[in-house]
Amino acid sequence: MDRRQWAAQERDAAALRRGRLELARGGIIAVRGIGGFLLAADPFNRDTVRLLRERKNRPHKPFAVMASDLETLARYCVVTPEAEELLLSAESPIVILV
Repeated sequence: MDRRQWAAQERDAAALRRGRLELARGGIIAVRGIGGFLLAADPFNRDTVRLLRERKNRPHKPFAVMASDLETLARYCVVTPEAEELLLSAESPIVILV
């Protein structure tokens, strides 16, 4: 690995550490992805969610939620066999759960 690659890796690791710290403090962070930016926040922090709703002007409309795996998702939502099949499919569509 050359110096530029090493520096880029260190910069990325530092950005991840700062992002995690900001989330833990109740902050809202923007993460750049393939399709644009997504906003990340602690969904269990009521003040943070209120602030995000104010900034996005979404007083009632639900936000999308991401989970690392189905087990985690099942702790907070009802995951039917049909929903599980969709979530695990190659298309991986957005699935609305309750």
